[in-house]
Amino acid sequence: MQNYQHASEFQSSATKLFELISTPAFHEALAFRFGALEVSATETDHSDRRVKLQIEQLDSERGIVGQAMGGKQIRMVLLYDFLPPALKGTWSCHLLDHGQHVTFEGRLAVESLTSSSCRLIENGRIEFKIPLFGKNIEKKLLARQTEFLDQRSVFIRRSLTPQC
Repeated sequence: MQNYQHASEFQSSATKLFELISTPAFHEALAFRFGALEVSATETDHSDRRVKLQIEQLDSERGIVGQAMGGKQIRMVLLYDFLPPALKGTWSCHLLDHGQHVTFEGRLAVESLTSSSCRLIENGRIEFKIPLFGKNIEKKLLARQTEFLDQRSVFIRRSLTPQC
């Protein structure tokens, strides 16, 4: 198992950032930006206290797992459970072709730094339960996840900047 923590700061109110990252449109645009072949993001629950998203995605071999999957297309479902009053959420990613062998899950939180700046913090866990190869694949997945989170931060910054 590989654990990680990632933090990024943004010139935005915490509420505005949280509203952005908890929308289906954001997740569809993010997935397509990073090479998804197909994406469908839907709200499965929406209230003042909770927003649940389900993102079904088909990625090419260079999807979130990189080269570890040997050139196959990757079918996945991402589930997000956002709690707007707390500016927190949880997520899990299920690689449909690998059953219970792969675990991707995490927590995220947006904390206010000033009235116009905030920090997005994500803690996650990656586990690939295949004897002999699991630990090596976990390391590759962790490197790919770290790269993805850095690039996601750039994507969020661009999404928060008003277009002229």
